[in-house]
Amino acid sequence: MKHIYEFLVFLVLGLWLMSSPYTLGFTDMPGAYWNAILVGIFLTVSSAVGLYADWGEFSGRPGLHKV
Repeated sequence: MKHIYEFLVFLVLGLWLMSSPYTLGFTDMPGAYWNAILVGIFLTVSSAVGLYADWGEFSGRPGLHKV
């Protein structure tokens, strides 16, 4: 359960990075735009996979997490 909170923080950070070009208004800068989008996608996907892998430990069911 200790990793669940870390994955949730990274999930929120990834979602923020994907929305930040539109929220902060730097869609006209292609380098910064694509950097925020791609890093946001990477963080979101990797934290979602981590949450899925640790879900068995959180819910009490056997999952991908093997100890």
